[in-house]
Amino acid sequence: MRIFITGLNGFIARHLRAYLEAKGHTVSGTSRSGPLVWRLGDPADPAWFRGVDVVIHAAHDFARGAMEANVRGTLALEEAASRAGVARQVLVSSLSARPDAAAEYGRTKLAEEEPFGKRGHTIVRPGTVLGKGGLFGRMAGMVERWPVLPLLDGGRGPMTVIGIGDLCRAFGEILRRPAGGEFNLYYAERPTLGDLLRLLRAILGRKCLFLPFPALLLLAPLTLLRWMRIPTPVDVDNLKGYLKSQEPHHGTTLSAVLERPQSMEQALREAWGTGESVAEERRGG
Repeated sequence: MRIFITGLNGFIARHLRAYLEAKGHTVSGTSRSGPLVWRLGDPADPAWFRGVDVVIHAAHDFARGAMEANVRGTLALEEAASRAGVARQVLVSSLSARPDAAAEYGRTKLAEEEPFGKRGHTIVRPGTVLGKGGLFGRMAGMVERWPVLPLLDGGRGPMTVIGIGDLCRAFGEILRRPAGGEFNLYYAERPTLGDLLRLLRAILGRKCLFLPFPALLLLAPLTLLRWMRIPTPVDVDNLKGYLKSQEPHHGTTLSAVLERPQSMEQALREAWGTGESVAEERRGG
């Protein structure tokens, strides 16, 4: 297949491209740095999509207040692809896309989902992705660098997670299926944040000390830091999303897509280079 992915430099899109190309597909797309430079809100040229079989919408602007630009930009590109005759389109959404979304990211994805669903497109909602990127990747980076790390609520909060390798394999299976449908991709087993970070600490051979810290006490300082435009590894939207995700709104459908998902340890080892990488997986299957 010829597959077009927006936001190719993003965490998920970068891995997805490597996986799909390893499977023999031809992948192109947009990024902020080229070769096809495009930002959400820029005009989209229908000529980009000539001969394309599938468009995967993975671009997202995480800047504060970018909700309108994200929604309009994503829908403008969807319309351009539709005018070019691309019947198969996939929106990379989020489990945080829910009516009671606490953060702007979840509200943005929910606003994008409605027109995509009405037009018969496919919606994919990954859980927190275990890999060197995204929210968990930033937390993992703190485990690698810091000797002491505050652990939200003692790490007792259950997580909805999926390894980056399994996410890519699930996408591959979804693209084999007829267009349309919604897929909520996370493991049925819901480990706690503490379980995941302790397992990663052991895999990395680090000696980071985890100190319990009430999550709600971080809301005010993180809100202030965001208002002051001071970047932090985890921002207030991440924290709100983490707290809300402990009660999933969308039930997992991963078992209907992947016959044998990985274990948590396998997913972490693959993502951190102590197992077979996604890009090096053998072709076929």
